[in-house]
Amino acid sequence: MLKKSIINWLPVAVWCTVIFYFSNMPNYVSGTNIYDFLLRKTAHVTEYFVLFLLFRRALAGSFEEMIPKRVIFFSFVFSFLYACSDEYHQSFIFGRGPSVVDVGIDTAGVMLGIWVYNKRKTFKGLLKAAAMLFLAVCTFGLTGCGPSYDFSKGKSLEKKGFFVEAGIKYGNVFTKHPEHALAPQALYRFARIYDKKLKLYPQAATFYSKLIDVYPASKPWTAMAKTGLFNCPSYFPLNDKNLWVEGDSQTGGKNMRAEWICKTVSTGTYSVTKRVYAGKNFVSKSVRYYEIRDFELREYSKLNGSKYETVLSYPFSEGRSWEGGDSVYRIVASDTAVNVKAGKFDNCIKVRVESRSVKGSLKYNYYAPQVGWVLTTTSVAGGVEHRNTELLSCKIMPEK
Repeated sequence: MLKKSIINWLPVAVWCTVIFYFSNMPNYVSGTNIYDFLLRKTAHVTEYFVLFLLFRRALAGSFEEMIPKRVIFFSFVFSFLYACSDEYHQSFIFGRGPSVVDVGIDTAGVMLGIWVYNKRKTFKGLLKAAAMLFLAVCTFGLTGCGPSYDFSKGKSLEKKGFFVEAGIKYGNVFTKHPEHALAPQALYRFARIYDKKLKLYPQAATFYSKLIDVYPASKPWTAMAKTGLFNCPSYFPLNDKNLWVEGDSQTGGKNMRAEWICKTVSTGTYSVTKRVYAGKNFVSKSVRYYEIRDFELREYSKLNGSKYETVLSYPFSEGRSWEGGDSVYRIVASDTAVNVKAGKFDNCIKVRVESRSVKGSLKYNYYAPQVGWVLTTTSVAGGVEHRNTELLSCKIMPEK
């Protein structure tokens, strides 16, 4: 008798536990993706289709004298009440909540079980119907959980702030399906998470470089990866409404003060307007235009002009040199700490600027990661550096 009861009711208990387990999992996705939505609702139907059949089998086996209609009725009532209790249980789980609609979908699974039982009364028929449903769910699940599904789920996770989980989904796309059309974009988003959200710049640089090497002709992701690599970290952040206040080092800005304001002109092109003051008196205004191209930060005196000066050139490593306008640039240090009026900045790069026309005249510009320019000094070749101007304050806007 005990053995018969175990055989009858153990599958019911196990299946109820399975339903409880899945309902106890936090929901980290938005649920707006069509694959995610259909897969979840199909799972609801399947869970309660199977629960009805298992409970009906257990009840009929334990109470053989009960007429079939009553067996079906009590099996329906149990499955329905379990669906209601399961939705109540989800009200305590992060990202979930009770849903009358889901109870209705669960009930549809129960009704499907009743219909299948009435149409397929033999064990062979029931097994065949259940196998067909299981195969359909698995087929849908396999097609839904491919690169498109992983990519869409990654975007949902990223939007909700679950960046590590989103990175895993993006990683699935470009590692398991490198030939898929979404692979370059997934790799770019993966690198950007490391860059902008986790602030792990060496890892981000590795993945930006991988995108450039593996997908050299992927538009627009290769060009965006080059910009991302240049700005990883950014030593000249060009974000709309960024503000830097420069002042003379000797008086802390009392004699000379300049305000730099950044503005987006078009995609990839920015203007920086510089207003100079002597004390409280306005002196002059100038505008320069900037763009990042071919791993260079280029400065133009005119919008859409052809002549430019290369202010910074990637990689930002000691010994890197380039020419720009009348000057020769060289990175002489890549991990310098700088103290200015605006604060202390670590991991700054120090760029020596040597004029071709004025021999022996040297200028040093210091750039801090995620801040930009912080200090300018001058010296005669081989001489001591003298502070000229420095950053008094800044307001760096977050990237959109």
